[in-house]
Amino acid sequence: MFPVYILVLVVIWLLCFSIEEFNFKNITPVLGEGIKPVLRAAFPAVLTFPFGETVIMTMFLPVLHSNSKVHAKKVGIAVILSGGILLIANSLMMISTLGPEIYIREFFPLHVAVRLVSIADFFERFESLVILMMVAGVFFKVGGWTYGASMAISQLFKLESNDSILIPLGAIITFLSLIIATNFVEHIERGFEPFMLYVHVPLEIVVPILLLCIAYIRKKFQA
Repeated sequence: MFPVYILVLVVIWLLCFSIEEFNFKNITPVLGEGIKPVLRAAFPAVLTFPFGETVIMTMFLPVLHSNSKVHAKKVGIAVILSGGILLIANSLMMISTLGPEIYIREFFPLHVAVRLVSIADFFERFESLVILMMVAGVFFKVGGWTYGASMAISQLFKLESNDSILIPLGAIITFLSLIIATNFVEHIERGFEPFMLYVHVPLEIVVPILLLCIAYIRKKFQA
């Protein structure tokens, strides 16, 4: 699905060039008010979501490493870099299309931008492509995180296989998704404000750095 996903994303970017409001000058001035506003906006919000979610790759590295045909380190770095580049490119395109004022107010700027596309007053309503991308993206994202969680549980309790974990884990996730919030706004408030600082930052930044330090120290002592 990845080539199809990228192809659709590139098509959407090309369509954005046809929007009258599109202007790369919306990106400027770069650091017009210094670096501090950028850092305040980036941490913890942008750093943890969506960029920090690439930490899920650490759960798949042991599987890749066990496959002699795959170089786990190269694959992991390639995935993180490509994901980061795509997110940055998409953000630049959306800011160029919508402007910074609208971009920061919208939860789904890509959807809003594509709604502006109108070629010869005939080719319109391309937001269906964005919706399909979002649905497919959520499917793979939930699948990846569920699989990563099942691997963690099976390793924690020393189970031979994580297959028996997937069904009960899926049931728990479904139940929690229904009770966590009654609407999207409530979900954003609960998911961003408390979880971002007290869950995302420790799990996506603090714990990986600690594990890296521990691994480095153990490697030194073993050597």
